[in-house]
Amino acid sequence: MTVQAAMGSRLAPVALVLLAGCGLPSGPEFPTEGVATAEGTHLISSTPQDRQSQAEMLASQPPLPITHGALSRERSAELAGKLDQMLAVVLPEIDGLHADLDKAIAALPRPEHLATADPVLKTWHADDITAYQDRITLYFDEAARRLTELRDATLTEATAQARALATPRGPMDTGATGDPALDTQLETFEEVLDGAVAMNALQVKKSGALVRRLDLFEAFSTFGVPQEAAMGGRILLFVGGDETGGVPRGVLAFRIDDERDPKRLHVVQALRHRILRGNTMVADLGWRLAPVPSGTGRLASETLDNVLIVPHFEPVIDQNAPAYDQLKDMRIQVDGQLAVFDGDKLLGGADWRVEFVVDLRGELSWQVGQGKMMFDEKCEEVLGLGGK
Repeated sequence: MTVQAAMGSRLAPVALVLLAGCGLPSGPEFPTEGVATAEGTHLISSTPQDRQSQAEMLASQPPLPITHGALSRERSAELAGKLDQMLAVVLPEIDGLHADLDKAIAALPRPEHLATADPVLKTWHADDITAYQDRITLYFDEAARRLTELRDATLTEATAQARALATPRGPMDTGATGDPALDTQLETFEEVLDGAVAMNALQVKKSGALVRRLDLFEAFSTFGVPQEAAMGGRILLFVGGDETGGVPRGVLAFRIDDERDPKRLHVVQALRHRILRGNTMVADLGWRLAPVPSGTGRLASETLDNVLIVPHFEPVIDQNAPAYDQLKDMRIQVDGQLAVFDGDKLLGGADWRVEFVVDLRGELSWQVGQGKMMFDEKCEEVLGLGGK
């Protein structure tokens, strides 16, 4: 028998005895009662009691202690609710102020402007343009004042509500309340208010409204007409307006090139209305003197330096007339003849055409008719009706 075998046979029983007497623990034991968890809670029992569900066991645990983070979240949630209530009241007021401003601007008639390089004619209605711009400035300044006051009052109230919820402020604190979480909410609230008030957009809208006007463009002139010298002046026709609005605008100007007083001159107009469906003639109402109170077809006029101006020669379709519905899906072709007189003497005139279109829905539009406006030396239609 070897030495190792002999030693091994003697050491094995001894080792077993020593191991048995050491009293080594079977494993670590951790307490389950009265120990704080990471969340600050205490476990009463690690397992549900008999016949108790897991949900019932969790519900029977004592309430969690309120942490500083939870308190901050409660303050933020309470402030958020109050700010939402303010916005629910203030935003409709802001939208209402913007809507009222838009309505007030839309109700103002656009000032008319003759698009011409003539030094006299381009000053026509300049006072109206100035008065319109003054009114626009007044409207926008008043709207800006009300919006600013509403914005400032709302922000002041929101700040007061936030300070009531905030912890005591220290001398080194910054922001409206000193509470970073509440200050961040106030900053966001202020951004929402500024976006709704939209002062920058208001200024852009004001700039656009100040230049809002109705430009009338020169559609006809007797420049280059041989008879212009005999007339001693020049006829100019200006036309403008929204073609989808159903109401054209027409202005006649007669510029005197000699020493005559423009008040000596007057203008008579004759009109012919023809109603068509497509290219089919439905009715021709014939030539008649313009329907003016005097019954003579003489149009109202005014003078500007050496120019006689007829501010309105355009035809009008009355959309409120009972018979208007009968014009649906029709075209109304209006021919006009303007004659300029110096006393009883005919100086010359112009022929023009405007075409109205009434669609199936009854919406009215217009356009200058085919063919150019032309000089008329004789004005036979006006004279034939006794106009002078």
